Formats: sequence, C-alpha cells, structure tokens
Amino acid sequence: MPNNPDNPDNDFKLVQDVNPIDHDWASEWFGMPEFNNALIKPHKEIIIRFRNEEDYQAFAKLIDQNLTEKTIGTWYPFLKRGLNSHKKYISE
Repeated sequence: MPNNPDNPDNDFKLVQDVNPIDHDWASEWFGMPEFNNALIKPHKEIIIRFRNEEDYQAFAKLIDQNLTEKTIGTWYPFLKRGLNSHKKYISE
C-alpha cells in the first residue's frame, strides 16, 4: 500500500524533502491500524534514603539490580524494557 493514496508514484520521501507545513500527514497514516502506547504507572512510589555508599550497594544487591550514582529510579521487580520491540505491523 503506498504512503499516499492520492499519489501512488510518490511512495517514499526523505524527511528533509517534506515541508511540514504543506504536507498532509493524515494521508501518511491512511489505513494504518490504531496504536495505543499505554503508560505503565506504578502501584506505589517511595523515597529511600541511604546513610552511605555501603548501605546503597547492600540495597542494590538485596533487590538484585545494578544501581549507580546516576540511578534516579527503578522498578521492582526489574522491568524489562523493549519487551514488545520485536513486534511489527506488516501489510500485504
């Protein structure tokens, strides 16, 4: 199925070739299935404070997760991201 049902000879365009003001984005999505990317909300959030690095690393080991100085949050149990990233829509 062409990208633009009104112009089947113009199936592919580079993004830099498309003027977003003049482009009819509705025609790009014509015939596509609905997609709803549901936001996963936590049941409960808590703030945990640690007296020192040793306590922090003991907690990381306890929950079996790699927590670093840059970690600002995590899921327990570990939330595997990209679980459905292999799924694709294929049209005949």
